[in-house]
Amino acid sequence: MRWFPFAAVLAAVLLVGSGCGLCWPRGEGLQQCPASDDDDATDDDDATDDDDATDDDDAVDDDDATDDDDAAPDCATGDPISGTTIDAHGYEMRCVVPDTEPFLMGSPASRDPRDDDEALHEVTLTRRYALGTVEVDIAFYEAITTLTPSNCDYGCGDANPVQQVRWDLALDFMNTLSDLDGLERVYTITKTDLVVDWDASGYRFPSEAEWEFAALAGDPGGQTLYPGSADIDEACWHRDNSDDTTHIGGQLAPNAWGFRDLCGNLREWVFDAYEHHGEDPVVDPTGPLGSSFRVVKGGSFIDRPEDLRIANRSFDTSGGAPWIGFRVARTMPGGAAPAE
Repeated sequence: MRWFPFAAVLAAVLLVGSGCGLCWPRGEGLQQCPASDDDDATDDDDATDDDDATDDDDAVDDDDATDDDDAAPDCATGDPISGTTIDAHGYEMRCVVPDTEPFLMGSPASRDPRDDDEALHEVTLTRRYALGTVEVDIAFYEAITTLTPSNCDYGCGDANPVQQVRWDLALDFMNTLSDLDGLERVYTITKTDLVVDWDASGYRFPSEAEWEFAALAGDPGGQTLYPGSADIDEACWHRDNSDDTTHIGGQLAPNAWGFRDLCGNLREWVFDAYEHHGEDPVVDPTGPLGSSFRVVKGGSFIDRPEDLRIANRSFDTSGGAPWIGFRVARTMPGGAAPAE
């Protein structure tokens, strides 16, 4: 458990009620909640990419993928790295099982382009975790919070990723989702502090290291610049192919572990406060204490190709913007697995 000065995170967090417990079917919206109304971003049948966003049958464990209140899914089932798929109110998550050996995070000094905050260093992850296969979309966010924060100039269809969500409201979304599923909250908010329990069973942000490990998908040293493909147009929505708008999640190529849109569409909040990477080995890093700047990863639909590299890092002052969204993570039982 770790304490963070809450004044440096944000002054107040609005706690959303947890009374509905609705199960949202992907791609169909949710009749009980008001739908977004935007003609330019209407989610029609030929634009919906349900089949492409669903992992192959051999990656889905029917019974193990069911998430009940009594037993968490077994992340050791199936592929030893990407593991089981998990359903969280229709939002698909995949298990990630790090091994006990460190991975290389950042980029080598010889890489061009490269920024000076990307020092290559060894990171060891000790927790198994699940991560959303796509960014949280508008229908899912509205179903849990009843809020509609997205700027419709940049896409307002139900299956477009939700944008313009402040970091603290994304945190609040995950606490509410944990309450709905009867899970332990990861985040406890007091008048002066944010208390983080990384071992709690509930939903949370990924750390920057967890995000980058999932994006690399076993690629040692990040030889592939973009998650899913060396060809940016196959895997990423960016300024040269996006038509200046977000797109329905999961339409482009996944990486080797089944994660999509880790580059482009929207930059993604992670938990970490921002600082330059050092070169020393670290274990389960989560950023410095006391910073109000939060890391965002992956680049967006308005960014240059070099900004969508796996190692690239940006930061924001925790406010919402129409080029920032998020995906959900969750700590799973068991630690890292021994390297084969």
